[in-house]
Amino acid sequence: MAETGPDRPGRLFKAAGMLIRLLRKFLGTRIRVHGLDRIPANPALFVVNHFTRFETVIMPWILWKYARRPVRSLAWKGLFVGHLGRFMASMGTMSTGSPLRNKAIISDLMKGVWSWLIYPEGVMVKDKRIMHGRHFVIQAEEDGAPHPPHTGAAVMALKSVLYKDDFLENARRGRTERVAYYQKILDIRTAGDLAPLDTVLVPVNLTFYPIRPHPNALLHFTHRLLKQVSERMEEELTIEGNILLKGDVDVAIGEPVEVRSFLQSRGRFLKDLPILPTETRSDLITRLLARPLTDQLMGWVYHAVTLNLDHLFASALFLCRSKTLTLPQLQAAIFLAACWAREAGLRLHWTLEEPSLDALLSLEDFPPFADIFLLAVQEEVLGMSGSRWQIRRSALERTAAFHRERLVGTLRVIANEVKPLTALQARLRGFINREPEHLARQLHRTLLERDRALYERDYGLSYRQADSIGKEYGAPFFLEGHRRTGIVLVHGYKASPGEIRELAAFLHAEGFTVYGVRLKGHGTTPEDLAKATWREWYDAVGRGCAIVSGCCSRVVVGGFSTGGLLALLAAARKRERLRGIFTVNAALKLADFKTHLVPALHLWNRLLTRLHLQKGRLEYLDTPPEFPETNYRRHPIAAVAELERLMKVTAKALPSVRLPALVIQAKHDPVVNPKSGRLIFDRIRSPLKELHEPEADRHVLVRPPGHEAVFRPVLAFLKEMDR
Repeated sequence: MAETGPDRPGRLFKAAGMLIRLLRKFLGTRIRVHGLDRIPANPALFVVNHFTRFETVIMPWILWKYARRPVRSLAWKGLFVGHLGRFMASMGTMSTGSPLRNKAIISDLMKGVWSWLIYPEGVMVKDKRIMHGRHFVIQAEEDGAPHPPHTGAAVMALKSVLYKDDFLENARRGRTERVAYYQKILDIRTAGDLAPLDTVLVPVNLTFYPIRPHPNALLHFTHRLLKQVSERMEEELTIEGNILLKGDVDVAIGEPVEVRSFLQSRGRFLKDLPILPTETRSDLITRLLARPLTDQLMGWVYHAVTLNLDHLFASALFLCRSKTLTLPQLQAAIFLAACWAREAGLRLHWTLEEPSLDALLSLEDFPPFADIFLLAVQEEVLGMSGSRWQIRRSALERTAAFHRERLVGTLRVIANEVKPLTALQARLRGFINREPEHLARQLHRTLLERDRALYERDYGLSYRQADSIGKEYGAPFFLEGHRRTGIVLVHGYKASPGEIRELAAFLHAEGFTVYGVRLKGHGTTPEDLAKATWREWYDAVGRGCAIVSGCCSRVVVGGFSTGGLLALLAAARKRERLRGIFTVNAALKLADFKTHLVPALHLWNRLLTRLHLQKGRLEYLDTPPEFPETNYRRHPIAAVAELERLMKVTAKALPSVRLPALVIQAKHDPVVNPKSGRLIFDRIRSPLKELHEPEADRHVLVRPPGHEAVFRPVLAFLKEMDR
């Protein structure tokens, strides 16, 4: 038992901690750990999937850092060379080639001094091919035979419990010869050396994002440092360097399996066989139970993947039966599959969470989608075929040598990781192979339901009888028309969709489809508005665009007051994806000089919050609304500060607006500085633009009286867009 490693966890992980902190601070690795509360106090043997080399360093450190569990691990014997080998040994890592490894693991688990970490796959599973039919089968090397995950972890855990029981039984009966055996082999002197709790097996899944075959700074640095870099090292630095430099590491910890309970349910009849010697009986039990126990653990490990956008993108290409598809079709299938995955309780990466998931359909470039799409083009899996994208099966199914698989078949590697999620595969297959029209309609219905559910949730959480807007005014609404042009209509600040209802009904009567957006924090209570950000307001507009584009071939965004700012920002960012925009009294500049004091008040409130002081705070302003049934009677300073930010962002974006535009601004607007209309008109670069400045002294011109000054020009503009 000479290779038991250091006895001080803090010292053991000091070097690893320095390395990981360096990675997180300077390289950009982001680590998220899920399920820490599942780790029990028992001696534990953690069972983990294996894809990269640095897992042998990062996992023991994570378990020490986040759970304060001293953990040793097994690592491939080829790593124990030179400085790297000494570093690994200093961390308490043991070589798979050590003749003492099994005894060390069993002894540590029995005594509870250390927990252990094992990778049952045996080596890095670079291609992530882990399924053959319904069974877990791994092709570890190009020259090796396929094999199921190794049962070593299960064997060690089972034996730690069986040997513990045997030691206690022999010690109780005074069988000194058998006790001496354990003292010599496992370094256990008395019953007091044994842990009071039994061993548990804890499954752990590691998911990495993104997996990309691009050269990186780490690879370039290695080339400068070393005269020669082997092909295998180059491949590993290419893939793993990108994860280290800009990757996400999701660590999911599963429910522990109590080894004693497993023994009692599966092997009790074997344990009580009197005719077999103790060691023979233990070996028989472990041989019979190690495989089903391993399969149970690895089943959880492989199903606990953190699902990301790349998984759905790559899988959709493999599952699509058609030779061609469109990007909206692919995006819709991914979106619907992600919604199903959330409802099914699968763990989602941030690329599939809100607001990222909504951004996928917002008619803007979504960087994570653009990145994986570019990879598909570079791997020649996707190529243009007229107005559609052709799926090149030969490139998609092209194979490579094992240690080049991650470089030339990255999409296949990504798709392999989620093949065990059979229910997800079935759903995604159904979505990607649905008729495009039916898929668009299903997406449209799903988006409508989600937006309505979001409002219901917000309303229920923030409801206050004295302040809440009535649901008939606060809820988003959809009016379907027969024209090919649809309108995304956005209300103003501290108002609700009810504010734009008359204009929507007027346009719908003319045959236009209209979606009345509900901005976050609006249509509920002022307290809810205090927590909202301008980015959340803009995200609501993006959802509206996705809803309307699901049933109309052309989309126009129009907005009143703050809604006008959001319409302009959408025009600047979505550009050719929209047909045109119109604004009514867009709040680029406010008329009330007191609004200039808001940033200072907001900073003052934040300072008092940090000092935990309540006295002296001014959080709300009383502003009697023109239409109290649709607007708040008071509004939060924090929200006014968000409006100021939106005004600045929109002002900078105006030169990027090149869509046909209609700008309406009342000449005597008491809320918005009347100069706003001219400033907007002059700064946007739309070849086709109109400015209307009606003689009106009201702000809310989208409601009677005086609404004709808005309704007529808006209708004329929209009819022009519908031609």
